[in-house]
Amino acid sequence: MEKERPFVEEVLKEKLKKEATGGTFPCRRAEKLAQDMGISLKKIGEALDILGIKIVQCQLGLFGYPSQGRIVQSAPAVAPDLKDAILSGLVNECLACEKAWALAQEFKIPRIEIASACECLKIKIKPCQLGAF
Repeated sequence: MEKERPFVEEVLKEKLKKEATGGTFPCRRAEKLAQDMGISLKKIGEALDILGIKIVQCQLGLFGYPSQGRIVQSAPAVAPDLKDAILSGLVNECLACEKAWALAQEFKIPRIEIASACECLKIKIKPCQLGAF
């Protein structure tokens, strides 16, 4: 479990305030910042929430796209091996965002394709690693 590190918290908050655009922060940028700072996406999400900064442009296409909200489309079909992997990763009939990202890496496909497969299979992706929803 991550320990509280006040200095990191302040540095993180300052970076988020500086890099936020119009009170929003893209998911991909949050991922990069988490990697650069060596902290979890959850910690980034908590800080964004505290600062009132909205997460946008979900990498799974689920939320944060102006005028559309979400951009993910249902895949016409899902390959059996991908379907099995998704189904085996379900918790409470949902696929966690973190697991969706891991499957995308495992199958060497874009993250949004995992979301498209889940749309086809009528599976919700949650919880978000950043705490959105």
